[in-house]
Amino acid sequence: MSVTVDLDHRPPLSFYLSVGLVAGSIIALQIGIMRVFSVGSWAHFGSLVVSLAMFGFGLTSAVMCVGKGWFERHWQGAVKGALLAFGPLMVVCNLAAQQVPFNAIFLISDPMQKWRLLANFVLYFLPFLAGALYLGVVFLKAQKSFNRVYFADLVGSGLCGLSVLLAMYAFTPDDIIMAPLMLWLAGGVLWFVAFGDRRGIAAIVGVAVLSAAVHYVAPPVLGIPKLAVSDYKGVAYVRKFPDNQRVYERASPFGYLEVYSSSYLHFAPGQSDNAAFNLKTMPANAYLGLYIDSEGPSGIIKDLPA
Repeated sequence: MSVTVDLDHRPPLSFYLSVGLVAGSIIALQIGIMRVFSVGSWAHFGSLVVSLAMFGFGLTSAVMCVGKGWFERHWQGAVKGALLAFGPLMVVCNLAAQQVPFNAIFLISDPMQKWRLLANFVLYFLPFLAGALYLGVVFLKAQKSFNRVYFADLVGSGLCGLSVLLAMYAFTPDDIIMAPLMLWLAGGVLWFVAFGDRRGIAAIVGVAVLSAAVHYVAPPVLGIPKLAVSDYKGVAYVRKFPDNQRVYERASPFGYLEVYSSSYLHFAPGQSDNAAFNLKTMPANAYLGLYIDSEGPSGIIKDLPA
């Protein structure tokens, strides 16, 4: 049974928590997309996601100004639609963007690269439209309590931004999209809790489960990558070596570390590798290749026998 909530006169705590978490999921999505660009292609283009988010808020604000009366009359439906669409758009658009082979090296020589970059930006732009619509309608209906709602927005954005940094220890870059998805789910559930909408709670949980299933199940079933790494990134070369083996992997806010072993990896010994000069015979595969955010390799000498 739904509960009538007046957003202008002290709405429940769950309402403010919802605003903070959904706003935070928008920040988390921006950080996640930056990481995807950094590992998969080029970090320089990932930073443009901030502009995409701002464009989403600007476009939504313009539309709401033109149709203010309609949004005031149908605000609950608009919020529900935006909430239910935001999570799936994160997953689907991120997965679709990975299938568009953008390569910055050929941005000048190959005219198609400009269109592929545009396709990436359009796909990543769509989730921000849904997130901006949710916040825009909430601000429209909570004008008298705007200061408290905006405070929840800012605090939630800051705390969730920090939380997604911690999430980088748990999720590798190809799964980092799950961090904003979880924040969105928590915010969406709290929104429907505030209004006593049990059907809404069931709907958003179902949509979240389906979105997670698409992220984890669709790529192996369809044979598509969750995170497409450019052929011109260092790690793309070592992955093509016949005997390559990833012997170490670690994700953190400081970068995505991978260490590969292969007989095709060769490095000129430096001062740190003087131990190799004292060996009568250099062991096979004496060096490992270290890759940070798919860039490398940096040579690492193994723990050789005395």
